[in-house]
Amino acid sequence: MSVKMTKMLIDLHSDRMDLHTQVSVLLPDRDPPEGGFPVLYLLHGKGGDHTDWTRLAPMEHYVRERFPLCLVMPSCEHSFYRNMAYGLPWYDYVAQELPQKLGRMFPLSQKREETFVCGGSMGGYGAMLLALNRPERFGWAASISGALDAWEMIRDREWPEWEWIFGEGKSYLESTGDLVYMLGKVQGEKPHLFVCCGLEDGLIGQNRTFVNRARELGYDISFREGHGGHDWFYRNRMIRQVLDWLPLKKGKM
Repeated sequence: MSVKMTKMLIDLHSDRMDLHTQVSVLLPDRDPPEGGFPVLYLLHGKGGDHTDWTRLAPMEHYVRERFPLCLVMPSCEHSFYRNMAYGLPWYDYVAQELPQKLGRMFPLSQKREETFVCGGSMGGYGAMLLALNRPERFGWAASISGALDAWEMIRDREWPEWEWIFGEGKSYLESTGDLVYMLGKVQGEKPHLFVCCGLEDGLIGQNRTFVNRARELGYDISFREGHGGHDWFYRNRMIRQVLDWLPLKKGKM
């Protein structure tokens, strides 16, 4: 029997940013297991918001046949989920403040092995940023078509706002936001990683660079590449593979 889901839109005040923002939550309509529901933070891409994963992908349908799982989908604007060089501290919000606030509202598991993060494009960067900087909280992280080596785009100035987000010059390199560099800085237990990117996606090269470095360092990483572009057709296909990869008990009530 599938699990019914309740969808909620929360208007949330971030004390860290002194800002009202929104987060969508899909919560199983049943009693939580002991210790609370496993939780998947789903991060949107550049230009998106908290509605993307339910508006452009049928996430409720995808998760209903799996072990009761709570989905949390925040809005984080064009921040790349970072404490912006000239902007708001979005990383502090999504890495610490949001889990704390939602943990007071809902019965969510606090175990790292039941706390997952996934994102597409900019959200793929955000998922790896969270897992590599907070491996004690996020035990499993997945990137779909992620911008995993942002230096390539910073260097080529692909976005006019890149300095607002990442800072000036080479300040990105060997910082906590340099994902390839951070792979070698994780202390203790490493997060489990899933990376996928379409062969027709311009980001395929930097995804391969990230994966090769992770393999060199002994990460448990699953890498999948195949035909697909930087779009929601590919994201819809791959999010189902991410859900199958997560340590969830399919069909359990």
